Amino acid sequence: MDGSGPIKDVETARKDLFGILSNIDDDFHCDDGIRQKLLNSAVQLAKKFPDLGKEYAPIIDTYRKEYSLQ
Repeated sequence: MDGSGPIKDVETARKDLFGILSNIDDDFHCDDGIRQKLLNSAVQLAKKFPDLGKEYAPIIDTYRKEYSLQ
């Protein structure tokens, strides 16, 4: 998310969601608090774009279980 305003198209959302989820694995820069915030951002974005939500739900659930996030 580049901070330029709300995301309006699914392709931008897909890129941002991928970026958010790829950062969750960054052990060097992430602790559990940051991971939780990233996961929350991913969930909100997935809710806004239901097709992405369906596509990324298994990945989000995997991270939620792997890192014991809510």
